[in-house]
Amino acid sequence: MEVTFIQGALIAIWAMISGLDAWLQAFFIFRPIIVCTITGLILGDLQLGVIAGGLTELAFAGLTPAGGTQPPNTVLTGIMTVVIAYSNKIAP
Repeated sequence: MEVTFIQGALIAIWAMISGLDAWLQAFFIFRPIIVCTITGLILGDLQLGVIAGGLTELAFAGLTPAGGTQPPNTVLTGIMTVVIAYSNKIAP
């Protein structure tokens, strides 16, 4: 399946909103389970978004740093996990 222009624009807006939240840590919508679910909703495949979000959240569960280290980018990873799975027709 292909991502349309409207879907791509909505995903870009969603990436900016969740990326800003990752910087501010205000609502914690930058976690992969939420990012992937909303991205799956935008693409029209909510089940794929939830499954990809759960798997990505498990991968990042132990990577929350303590101290002055830079955490990995969960927003980009969450969005691209769903987009790549959706584009390659990986059905849950």
